[in-house]
Amino acid sequence: YAGPCQEYACRAIDILARRTRLAFTNVPRRRRGPARVVAIMAEELGWSDEKCREELKHCKRYLQHEMGYNLKLDSDHRLEPHQIREIIDEVDLNRNGRIEISEFLQYMSA
Repeated sequence: YAGPCQEYACRAIDILARRTRLAFTNVPRRRRGPARVVAIMAEELGWSDEKCREELKHCKRYLQHEMGYNLKLDSDHRLEPHQIREIIDEVDLNRNGRIEISEFLQYMSA
């Protein structure tokens, strides 16, 4: 890993989701990852405590809303039908009820 300066990373989420893909790992790593990345970036980029708090808040918001960490699963870990429909609707650009490869690729590249 080259560090935030060599990676042209301005925000902690750049490292978590775009450079290292830590945002896609298992739950324990997702919980520890943001604080560790912010600490490394703060050291290398000279961030204040306020900037670190702001970055942690931004990471939490991004991970909850963009990565789906806020999905509430029932006790069997199954999504409710309306949750599945919301996920499909977000990606299904032509509204035909299916996610085509072009829609998936466009969504993943955003």
